[in-house]
Amino acid sequence: NAVATDSAGVRSYAVPVHIMVASPPSLTITYVAPNVIVNWTPATAVLQQALSVRGPWQTVTNVTPPYQFVPTSSNIFFRAYSP
Repeated sequence: NAVATDSAGVRSYAVPVHIMVASPPSLTITYVAPNVIVNWTPATAVLQQALSVRGPWQTVTNVTPPYQFVPTSSNIFFRAYSP
């Protein structure tokens, strides 16, 4: 704890605060015919997909990076976020 005293003898106390800044997830998408490969870090990030960049976004469940699939739509968008 920090203590500051001014010229009148008034004390002020401060308690340390710890702030952790985390980087946003990184996402890469590659096409290796006929598969699309989606990879993201950290692996704990949540992968989501949508048919439009505006959404609605749906969580892709039960997957870990790298995620491979054969696309069934010409438009598919992905994003990853840290919970």
